[in-house]
Amino acid sequence: AYGCTLRHRMSQRTPSLLQMMEVRDNRDPLNISLGNPDLRQMTTNLISLGFDMSNKQRWHDLNLSAYYTTHSHAVAMSSVYDPQTGVRTTRPVNVDGNYELGATAYYGLPLDRKKSLWLSFDLSGNYYHSVDMQRSSTSGKPAIEADATRSIVHTRQMVGKTAVRYDFHGVNLNYAFKADLRNILTQSQPSTTVTDLSNQLEISYVLPWNINTKASCNVITRLGYTDRSMNRSVVLCGLSASRDFG
Repeated sequence: AYGCTLRHRMSQRTPSLLQMMEVRDNRDPLNISLGNPDLRQMTTNLISLGFDMSNKQRWHDLNLSAYYTTHSHAVAMSSVYDPQTGVRTTRPVNVDGNYELGATAYYGLPLDRKKSLWLSFDLSGNYYHSVDMQRSSTSGKPAIEADATRSIVHTRQMVGKTAVRYDFHGVNLNYAFKADLRNILTQSQPSTTVTDLSNQLEISYVLPWNINTKASCNVITRLGYTDRSMNRSVVLCGLSASRDFG
């Protein structure tokens, strides 16, 4: 069986009332917040394409999808810092140029005739083009009149996951390995690449009186972060039991 879908969705979001009020919050003289009554609605357009293929005889499943999203008039916080006075002024403004796109692929199949052992693969790639606003100011020049500078962040992400599921006499065994790789590039900072790795094992079984038990263990490894305290491995384990009286 085959299937193909094409979708388009548009949504709008109005800025908050506080953002649109023409007020000046100077309770902290070194950090001043301004409102912006000229803010416009943010409009999001999403286009997605999907393809599905299922082989009922061999129980093979294939799913492919792709999407493209644009955000018009997105609300960003403009920040103006005056080095002569030490005052930082923030104000919400509309920016254009924010968009993202990506694609995913999934394939799953049984490894034995009894359909008790399953293997699946997930792979996705995404790109995020994020626009923010930075301003420079000199002493004596109002923050809202300072020259605006667009700040662009390029984020590329690749996520891969392999999972194995085994069902044997009521015992469900699940193992999954996941790798999340992100590359972040800004105009003012060098390129940074961070990696998150996950190895998760989960065992579940239904005891008499319909008591659901589950034991899990997950080893998470983080690499490449600027904060070196995050570049480490942690082990998370859990055990739970529950019963539904409904």
